[in-house]
Amino acid sequence: MKTFIGILLISLLATAAFAAESNNAQKTNQIKDGAAAENIITPSVSFNKKNYYLEQIMGNEVQWLNEYRIKDGTSSDPYQYLFAVHSFEILKEKPEQMAKRLINYYKQQDMQLENYKKLKDNGEDFCVSFIHPQEDILEFNLFRFSTVNQHPIALHFIYREYAHADYETAVQKMQETINENLDNWENSIINMPIPEVYHKTTN
Repeated sequence: MKTFIGILLISLLATAAFAAESNNAQKTNQIKDGAAAENIITPSVSFNKKNYYLEQIMGNEVQWLNEYRIKDGTSSDPYQYLFAVHSFEILKEKPEQMAKRLINYYKQQDMQLENYKKLKDNGEDFCVSFIHPQEDILEFNLFRFSTVNQHPIALHFIYREYAHADYETAVQKMQETINENLDNWENSIINMPIPEVYHKTTN
């Protein structure tokens, strides 16, 4: 996820590299530890009829990232499914402008995008989906760009297949999974309510 965070900030904010502050890591630990307490409920989002639970909070005055994962009893890294909420605190751009920034960044870096697709929702929300092949990872990305309090916000679903042993098999599995689930993924991200953005606690 660190690689993507850097890409997103460079492309959408045109700022220096993103650095998570130490107190953000402290907030992450509080969420994980608090989940076991009876009087604390871990924040969650529902996407495609599955619950994703808040696992990490990173950010500063420029951007906040809330990262959600499925609790399935396995190690969270490497993950296969992830849901994230990005809040851009200093920008005032329309969702379509944000979507174009993201794609233009990939194109300028000569990154390989496969099956690039745009979905325009009712109103001003704008959706983008694409497959980004990497060295040993195939990554499907689905974004919904929206606006809250005049600032852009992005809902981001990631599905990964790891191709360490057999790249062609991973490609086939990803394509089958996308063909089976794409309509549901798109409908879910378009129709879901915008989640609350969680920030670090101040001591």
